[in-house]
Amino acid sequence: MTQNKADRTSKHIENKETHSGKRLGRRELLASLGVAGIALASQSLLQGTPIANAAAQDGAVTEAVYGNKNKDKTTASLASCCPWYNVKDYGAVGDGTANDYDAINSTIQAAKITGGVVYFPPGTYIIDIYLSELRQDSTAVLIDLNNIVLMGDGKASVIKGVSAIGFDVFQLNSVQNMTIRDLAITSVKTDPSDPTHGCNGISMTNGTSGITIDNVYVFDLPYVVKSNYVDGGKAFTVQQGAGPQACTNIRISNSESRNCPFGFGMDLNGSSALIPSNIKVFGNTFGAFYRGMYVSASAPATGNHVEKLSCEIAGNTVVGAQFGLVLGRASGVVAAGNQFISHRISAPTEVPFDTKLIPLLVSGTDGCVISDNFVYYAKCDHYFVLDNLYSGPTQFCQAANNRFTGAADGFGIKLLNTSPSGFARKSAFVGNTFKNAALGEYDPIVYAAGTSNIVIAGSESRFETIGIKTNGVPSGADLVVNGSLGFAYTDGKTAHNTMYRSGTSIAVKQTVSGAGTTEVLKVVSNTDQELFAVTNNGSIQLSAIQTASVPAAQSKRIPVYHTDGTLAGYIPVYNE
Repeated sequence: MTQNKADRTSKHIENKETHSGKRLGRRELLASLGVAGIALASQSLLQGTPIANAAAQDGAVTEAVYGNKNKDKTTASLASCCPWYNVKDYGAVGDGTANDYDAINSTIQAAKITGGVVYFPPGTYIIDIYLSELRQDSTAVLIDLNNIVLMGDGKASVIKGVSAIGFDVFQLNSVQNMTIRDLAITSVKTDPSDPTHGCNGISMTNGTSGITIDNVYVFDLPYVVKSNYVDGGKAFTVQQGAGPQACTNIRISNSESRNCPFGFGMDLNGSSALIPSNIKVFGNTFGAFYRGMYVSASAPATGNHVEKLSCEIAGNTVVGAQFGLVLGRASGVVAAGNQFISHRISAPTEVPFDTKLIPLLVSGTDGCVISDNFVYYAKCDHYFVLDNLYSGPTQFCQAANNRFTGAADGFGIKLLNTSPSGFARKSAFVGNTFKNAALGEYDPIVYAAGTSNIVIAGSESRFETIGIKTNGVPSGADLVVNGSLGFAYTDGKTAHNTMYRSGTSIAVKQTVSGAGTTEVLKVVSNTDQELFAVTNNGSIQLSAIQTASVPAAQSKRIPVYHTDGTLAGYIPVYNE
């Protein structure tokens, strides 16, 4: 149903005694919401939403215990101060069959004039393309949506996109100042074989700002697996683009996703001066099978990182994701008090080009904080990877007071350099706890400090491999110990430049050549000068051998033994 401005204004006046224009009182509002509105407060408990996060150890109780306690206050406040526009008064049917696009668009258009609530009574509302009133094609200036609120009865009010090739259900493009709350969002493609693109739930693009999303449920989004990425399938996404300003003041809270590849994602242009700020994602539950939450930037024209990004990811629960949290070329992200849970016991198959299981991955990133998170993965490749796969160094990051458990076959922290152009380095690991971490991998020049880390395991699960994949730094080395590792184990042994193993502490074997002069073990200085080496034929090579005459008196001697333990003789030591 399409209306001109005069018709819409007239209809608003004519229906002022209905939800479309009346300023409802508290009693009338609650009556209109019925039992469904009252039930929202207990909805998370009835559905078994996890109620604890890593912050619970400090006495905090998450909002999921009681639901959103501010919802009734917010609803009452909206009822007393804002006009309400019921989409059914503008022709929406909500039966899951009729196309309600025109009716919803008209309702939003009317609400934008005065500001107010666009209300969706219980039902399933079909749209066949993104709502034009919530986006614009031009990105020269932001359109002000006048603080309108799109609101329903929680999961009972479903907005469903239906099309052949897919679209983002709510595409907020170059707009500002609106709230979406208490709604459910889903989408279907009538041509599931179409390879063009997938569908996102709510996308905020090209400078969109001042957006609040609260208690929104996104489920069953279509997606397309490309050659090296997954298109669509994001419940909530921020994509900076080329808007007139940076995306700012975006808050996503108390929301949920199910059966989607992604929960929350933010895609940035690494070469743009427009850097999002004040992005807050907290108190959500993301059932995402690929990446639970991520912040990723394209390679910048100069430098390595997206600078000045302000993004806080806190108190969320991610369930079933291959990658719980991924940060790529993103600086200034704080991820604290989240839970990452996976009960997978076999390698994932949904995304054929990417079959790793890694709860926390930080790559090519500067100055992020990963703290007070809880990780349970029944199977994983590593609990936490810090590398430079996104090019350039990952540096000045902090991982503190995180708890990792579940995967008896999982590595602990992997600090990896993958190219000579950049290193994972100068980052601190403090107070982290690992249970059932079978192996940890390290690279040289990776961090400035690593103290007070705890591994809950016996000697058979100690961090044993240190400094692999050195890429020729120093040249020819396959194992390098650099700095104080600073790990303590629950069996009372520590490892500060020390390795503890049952039997031989360190055994070195070279497999390059059988030649007698091939070096097996080498010690080098801080400038990579060779100081000491042992070769295949048992010879010792020293860099500090001096020419001297034999004095008359011998003061000490060093015994030399054959490998079978018999004495071969002595090396004399003189006092002058």
